[in-house]
Parts: sequence; C-alpha cells; structure tokens
Amino acid sequence: MRWLVAVALVGASLAYDCVVVGGGFGGLYTTLRLASSCPWARIALVEPRDAFCFSPLLYEYATGLVEASAVSARYEEVLPASVRWYRAAARGVDVAAKAVELDDGRTLDARSLALCAGREPVRVDGALSFATLDDARAVREATWDSALVVGGGYVGVELAAHLSRVRGARVTLAQRGPTILPKASAASRDRALAALADVDLRLNARVERRDGSFEIDGRVADADGVVWTAGRRPPALVATMPHPTPDGRLRVDAALRLRAAPRGVFAAGDLAAPPGKQPQPSAQATLQ
Repeated sequence: MRWLVAVALVGASLAYDCVVVGGGFGGLYTTLRLASSCPWARIALVEPRDAFCFSPLLYEYATGLVEASAVSARYEEVLPASVRWYRAAARGVDVAAKAVELDDGRTLDARSLALCAGREPVRVDGALSFATLDDARAVREATWDSALVVGGGYVGVELAAHLSRVRGARVTLAQRGPTILPKASAASRDRALAALADVDLRLNARVERRDGSFEIDGRVADADGVVWTAGRRPPALVATMPHPTPDGRLRVDAALRLRAAPRGVFAAGDLAAPPGKQPQPSAQATLQ
C-alpha cells in the first residue's frame, strides 16, 4: 500500500494535497489510510452518496437478515475531521492540471489525485437494480412470490440464492452466457450451483423488455418483479480521461499510477486496469 503515501507526497502546494474521487471500497479506504499515514495532509473526498455501502452484505439486508446499520455507515461519521467531504459527483478530470470538476460547478485542485469512482450499474426501465442501499431497500420492501434475476455474475447469483433460500420466492436466474460466474474458479462455480439448487437457472438466455413485459428467449417471464444485475458501465468522468480501455477502465502501471498522465495521478478499484490482470468487477469477487 505504499502508493497511498505516495499520493500525498507529489508536486507543489495547491488547494489540496490529495483529492480522492469515489467513496466506495477503494476510495474510502484510500482516504482513511491517507488521513492516518499523513495527518498533516489536506485531503478531500468527492462522493455524492451520504453513506458508504458494504455491498457484499446487501443480500442479507434485502432479505431481512440484517438491518441497514449493518451494511452502511454515514460518511460524516466515519471520516476524520481532517478530511473535507464534497457531496457531489465528479463530472470530469483535467489530468494535466490535476483538477476535478464537480457537477455542482466547483473545481478542486490538488497535488495528487486518486481516482476510485468504480463502475455504475446498468439500469433498465421496469426493473430494479442491485448496487446501492436504496436498491436493496426496494427489493426488501417488494412483496414478490416470484422474481426474475438477470445476470449470472456474483451479484445475480448471490441475490437469486438469497431470494430463494431466505424469502422462499420462486426465482428464475437468466444468464446470457453458457455458465454462471465466468471469471470464477471451477470450485466457486460448483458451490454457487449448489446454492442455486432451487432456482430455475436459464443459461444462454436472451432477456428483453417488450410492450411493458420482460421476455426470456421470446416468452413472457413468469415473475412478479425483475432485478437487473447484468452489466456495469464506466462513470461519466472516464470520457474526459486519456486512453481508457475499450470497456472504460483507466490504464495504470503496477504501482497504480495512471499511464499517459503527470506524476501524482493514481487510479484504483474497479475503475483501474492494471497490467496483465483480468479485472474482477465487484467487491464480492475481491472478497472471495
């Protein structure tokens, strides 16, 4: 984690020693570690949500096993007084100037930048998403006897298993490809399949919304509600960055320094594309 200290030690004095963009796992832990390792540093965190969400436990909250306090913590309660929190989204980044443009019109200048904005869920009309505490609350409050979960990655598999086992719902899990958890080990897939024993698993499935209804391979899905977990997209700020990957990640070296950028610009978490590594697109995959 030496890159964290390096973030705050580069360049000449400007408004902040470091601006961290994104308050998820990568951004919050970077901010807290910087504040602890460099108590003299002027640090700003840019995050539009009011609370950190421990996403690997969203399933437990959505199915009533735990309360919201177990899966979230308000930033104003977890951030030290030395950190300035901007409740806004980053609209763009001027890498050369090390400046972050916020969606409220303000611009933050810094000696160093840590870009940890993650990736955003694909939201589909007529379906719930499952990426935030509000999303999980909507699932928790839904009175479904049956549900269609779209997407066989970590999020979809965990959610389908919990809805089936804990809520007793009749669940269909639709996956576009030939297997669930395509980036997981064979052992992890076997455990997941065992957990999905009571779930109607549809592989190589095409899900479309037509005339207000969702169809699986051309047939209307028999479900009271739909949760769409398939796909993630880059945040808007990526469009302002130099040379992203085709899937919208930021190319970094082994020390997480942004390539084609001045010294002192870093990217971490789901937004970063380190050399020679297959990205795992969620906190669930990282914890496994």
